[in-house]
Amino acid sequence: MPHQLKIALLQISTGPDKLQNLEKVNNSIDELGTDPDIVVTPEYLMGLQNGEISEEILNKNAETLDSEFVETLRRKAKEMNLSILFTTYRRENGFFNSSVFVDDSGDVLGVYDKIHLFDAFDHEESDFFNWGENIVVFDWKDFKIGLATCFDLRFPEIFRIIRFKGADMVLVPSGFYAGPYKAEQWRTLISARAHENNFFVVGVDQPKPYFVGESMVASPLGYEVDRMGKEEGVRTVEIDMQEVEKAWRNMPMEKLLRADYYKKYEPYLHPEK
Repeated sequence: MPHQLKIALLQISTGPDKLQNLEKVNNSIDELGTDPDIVVTPEYLMGLQNGEISEEILNKNAETLDSEFVETLRRKAKEMNLSILFTTYRRENGFFNSSVFVDDSGDVLGVYDKIHLFDAFDHEESDFFNWGENIVVFDWKDFKIGLATCFDLRFPEIFRIIRFKGADMVLVPSGFYAGPYKAEQWRTLISARAHENNFFVVGVDQPKPYFVGESMVASPLGYEVDRMGKEEGVRTVEIDMQEVEKAWRNMPMEKLLRADYYKKYEPYLHPEK
């Protein structure tokens, strides 16, 4: 596998009609052709009404993993000979805010249920979704990919575990809401998570007016490889995966981390809620 990869960022807005959202993804991929290695969509792909989730949308649009929504994108990945990371409202004993990664054969390699639900800034995502419980890292070609979702960016613990599970890159589909200093927070969080773990972080957000936009890729050294504006659009970003090994060799965090020293502070890692 060549060390140069092309990642397509689909910064698209979603409405309440999941089939229209699905068509928008398919049309974007058709325009991209077979050029990208991986296509990444934003969070809430199955639908929002004026930027918000609702019980009506969730009950109407949520599907199981063997649904036509998922199967359509599996077929698309195989047809276009590329991999796709997309998001779903997964129905299973309630609902999960899930990300699904399919490879260029249409096989599902990873499914991640959002662990840190967005119960902040006057939003209560846990009113709609169950909390995820598993950190996901999987093999893809010659690399390992980890998955996280939006609000997870504010919790460095999950990214450190993903790194120590061997990930070279983390894909972060997002619905990062707009607001005062939110764009600055978005850029800072993605760059910090990338640099402190020496891997690539790919963050794909929905566009304005409800969300920040600014989908971006941060390198293992924390600099921005590329960043979009706030408008809806699609962009392909090329990255050199050799940067991961170089960064890890120069700053071997796993060896330098004083995990033994932290053990006596274990209670502080589990504060009372």
